[in-house]
Amino acid sequence: MSFPAPFGHLAPLTASVVAAISLMGCASSGGSVAPNPFKIATSAGATQPHIGTLRVFGDSYSDIAFTNSQRTGNWVRELGARIPTDVTLNYAIGGARAGYAGHREFNRQLDTMTLRGQDKVGDTDLTIVYLGHNDINKNGARDDLAHAKFGLTDGVNRLKAMGAANENRRLFLTQLHDWSKNPGVADSTHDQVVAWNAYIAGIANSNPNIVAVDMYTAFERIFANPQAFGFNNVSTPDASRSAVDALFHDTTHFGTRGQTIIARVYEHYLTRGWEWSNTMAAGAESAQRLGAEVDSGILAFNLRGTPTAAGFNLIPIGQTSATDRRSVASNRFATLNDPHANATVPTGVALDFTASNSLFKKNGRYGFAITQNDNAQPLHSTDRLLQRYSSKGSTFYWHQPVSSFLFTTQLSNLTLRVENNARDELLDRSFANTSVGNTWSFEQKIRRPMGNEWMSFTPWASFSSQTHQLKPYVSQSLYTSDVSYSASRARDVFSGIGFDVQFAPLHLQNGKTLTFSGGFSHTESLYRSALSISMTEANQPGVPQRETIERAKFRSTLAGVNASLGVSKSLNFSASYAADLQKTKDTQRVSLLANLLF
Repeated sequence: MSFPAPFGHLAPLTASVVAAISLMGCASSGGSVAPNPFKIATSAGATQPHIGTLRVFGDSYSDIAFTNSQRTGNWVRELGARIPTDVTLNYAIGGARAGYAGHREFNRQLDTMTLRGQDKVGDTDLTIVYLGHNDINKNGARDDLAHAKFGLTDGVNRLKAMGAANENRRLFLTQLHDWSKNPGVADSTHDQVVAWNAYIAGIANSNPNIVAVDMYTAFERIFANPQAFGFNNVSTPDASRSAVDALFHDTTHFGTRGQTIIARVYEHYLTRGWEWSNTMAAGAESAQRLGAEVDSGILAFNLRGTPTAAGFNLIPIGQTSATDRRSVASNRFATLNDPHANATVPTGVALDFTASNSLFKKNGRYGFAITQNDNAQPLHSTDRLLQRYSSKGSTFYWHQPVSSFLFTTQLSNLTLRVENNARDELLDRSFANTSVGNTWSFEQKIRRPMGNEWMSFTPWASFSSQTHQLKPYVSQSLYTSDVSYSASRARDVFSGIGFDVQFAPLHLQNGKTLTFSGGFSHTESLYRSALSISMTEANQPGVPQRETIERAKFRSTLAGVNASLGVSKSLNFSASYAADLQKTKDTQRVSLLANLLF
């Protein structure tokens, strides 16, 4: 995956500057899609990036000893503070070059790593190379960067041989900001900066796990509109203000604020492209909830003793009223719908029809349901990002008793809308990116109700197939150029088994009733197609970048219990516990409710 060098200057930012792409999508309660090797889920249901070992090769822009001597911040230290990192290995030396040029050069830094026995690159490791300033120098390289390109290529090849660009890790090659705009650097170096960045882009194009990080665009936006980024001076050095509102600490180096921007750009690149792919998880999650809610809603309606004579009935879907919430039948199914604290269930209505069927001795139930589902997921990032998605679904269903079994068939279509809202505290600005997709879902389920006057026990098995499609999408970003995504498709096939159990109400003193219920379900992937993403940078149209992401297999084991205490016709107390046994620590949920009907 590559991010090509920018050419020419970008227009000033509009009033609505948008923040970086969200970090690796949401941790969906339906099972997360985790193609990004740096993604982890938190106990609060959010997601955040994580780096195993961070290796940095560079010059004075990255050398902590140098920035300490200048008393400025350092992007390596700040990136490690922003993104949890197990180990940081910084080999950068002030004055270093990419080309062969003495003990500070790129390849000597690699030698140091090897001599220390630190060259064993593992999964979730990130390697960053940030060189070229001293190769161009203040007046330009005399050999038109030939030595620098040769040295960089050799060094990258060594890193590739160590596994730095293998599947579950990344190698970041950094494209320079417009070095010619530094106060102590000649304007004539501009063309060499562009040529160097283009060369880096070419290397990145050769390997999907080498990423060309575009510092050029980020700082072009700052040069074009300094005040929008909190800078009042981007042209002259001012050491005393470089941590406040001046970009340059001296004639060739950024101050603390500039180092912060560098760290944020790297942080942004740990997210790019993966957000689009993880929108698929929201579609799968919505489809599963829709099917479960329509299914349980219709069955709960039956269990409440509503007549099933031929004719149309209007049935509420979801917990839409106090009556439904206090219903014993509803509680039977509520446990397994969603054990995650930050999720909601779909709400809607079904037009239900009961009719005889010449093929079967018992009447079947047919119907059409429409539902609405909204969900918000917090994501850990610099920009305090919140992902919200909503889905509108329509479902055709058929419940058919056959002998002692109940067969259920559902065909659903959902329109999915995903909105990423973020606020950047550094700029005091907000943004919203919106994408749209749809999901087709087919589910077949078979139940075998059993029991006696004291309890009912209903085991079941299911099979479902889902097809997801995301429409073309343009993602705006604060630090880098806009990215256009082509339409994407993916397919899931799931199987499931489980049971529901319902005990007869216990009659207590003074007319009180106590009811227990519970259930268990296990669902896992039979098939998940890979996702192909095509991205095109706005600063280089016509050059698509493609990445194929293998989506992790989904497995979920849900279990839960309910208890309901009916005090009177108008007062009901209920308690429930639910969890995904595959990841109990992150998914446990305890609910205590008091329902008063008036």
